[in-house]
Amino acid sequence: MGSEIRFYPRWLTGVALVGGAANDSAHSWDYVVQISNGETEDDETNPYEEDNNTRKALNGRFLYRPMDDIQVGGSFYIDTMEDPESDGEIKLNSYGVHVEWENENGTGVEVEYVIGSENYSSANNIDRSAYTFMFYYQWSNRFTPYFRHEYLDPDDSVDDDEGMIDILGVNILIEENVYLKFELDRFDTKIANSDFGESTFTEFKASLSIGF
Repeated sequence: MGSEIRFYPRWLTGVALVGGAANDSAHSWDYVVQISNGETEDDETNPYEEDNNTRKALNGRFLYRPMDDIQVGGSFYIDTMEDPESDGEIKLNSYGVHVEWENENGTGVEVEYVIGSENYSSANNIDRSAYTFMFYYQWSNRFTPYFRHEYLDPDDSVDDDEGMIDILGVNILIEENVYLKFELDRFDTKIANSDFGESTFTEFKASLSIGF
């Protein structure tokens, strides 16, 4: 939606150090610190089969539950990769915070804010930011309708390049670890957005998720 490189890669292959403490539901915490192969340099390479980025990435996250119904967290991602458009390199840095609240009736709110930078050795650097807001309700442990708003500013130095998505969806629990999802996504991008320009359109999505 305007950024060629994600704040955090969708998939990572590496080794991780995990830990935490959970005396009760309140004041519990946990962390993950991982060294991974990092972001692949094209969309065709399977990161589980081949590593075409010789440098390693460092990423991690920390979660803390100060009360029974509130969870706060932070995350980071640091990577260096070759620039496919030149002989230089790109240094990626992303930092995020999030807060989630859910009461005993299954009503919840989640907010996340992320900032990041793409530092090029042979081009202008890019600073970017994004946030999401989601409201959901767990009904009878089977249906979870939700509304999510996503906002991305792919380059803070460029005016009118933002992109936004409003998502109305529902998760349906078929049986344990089996979910059916339906979404109606409305996209709205401004005139300088590199992917869509000034555009508004809607997509319908359906998926089946099976966990093991």
